[in-house]
Amino acid sequence: MHSTTNNPILVIGIGQQGLANLQQFQSAGIATNFALVTWKTEASDFPTIEVNKSALQSQTSIDQTSTDNLFSVESLKQVSDGFQIIVLVFDATETHSVEVARALAPILKQQKILCLGVVSEATETTLQSLSGSFDTLFPMSDASTPLIQALHSLIDPSSFLTVTVADIFDQLQHQSLGIFGLGKAPSVDQALDALLAPISQTILSRTKSVLISFVSNEDTGLLDISEGADRLDGLLHPDFNVIFNWLPTDMDGVSVSMLATDI
Repeated sequence: MHSTTNNPILVIGIGQQGLANLQQFQSAGIATNFALVTWKTEASDFPTIEVNKSALQSQTSIDQTSTDNLFSVESLKQVSDGFQIIVLVFDATETHSVEVARALAPILKQQKILCLGVVSEATETTLQSLSGSFDTLFPMSDASTPLIQALHSLIDPSSFLTVTVADIFDQLQHQSLGIFGLGKAPSVDQALDALLAPISQTILSRTKSVLISFVSNEDTGLLDISEGADRLDGLLHPDFNVIFNWLPTDMDGVSVSMLATDI
């Protein structure tokens, strides 16, 4: 499978909840490429990687040495061919989703693909057991659509600034838990306030690698955007590295998204 939207990102949903997420992303108008990993007979228009159901049910846990019988690695390579960033989206409470995600992520990383995870309903124990499998794993308590939108806006070709896939690799390739924040308001400062308010100062002070996406109409201005990014100085780790982008649109107000790690 090759990119049909001229972008390097593939979003793979895992299981029934993953399928629901993909449909949600489509409804939100996210112009990206999608695929589904499933071990059930489900009607889907997405390219599909089928899991060997009997092999899956015969194991209580999956390590990297037991993936050969789980699914066709060759079919996975065909689906992932041509992409540089792959996001696995899954729900930790859905049976087998965690095991399948843990098996898939290392294979993708071996192909020199940046493998990000977006997991919902995960306990602290589950997060710690999964984090080493991904380049960055983002725990989400609610809909993951804003995170996928933010990732795409960072590399949108109509953005005012240039953020490359290599920049995203540098910031998120740390085998760490990720931090995602979103703020929407009439002004840059207010949007940043909304983004930062739910994040504890303790977490912010450990945050080193940061990607920020500003989306607003052209009335905002690059100076406002730059000054907004400068506000993070003093809030984050002393050795922090911030890469930001601005996507001018016809929207009202300002939307600010942050993807970050504490390494």
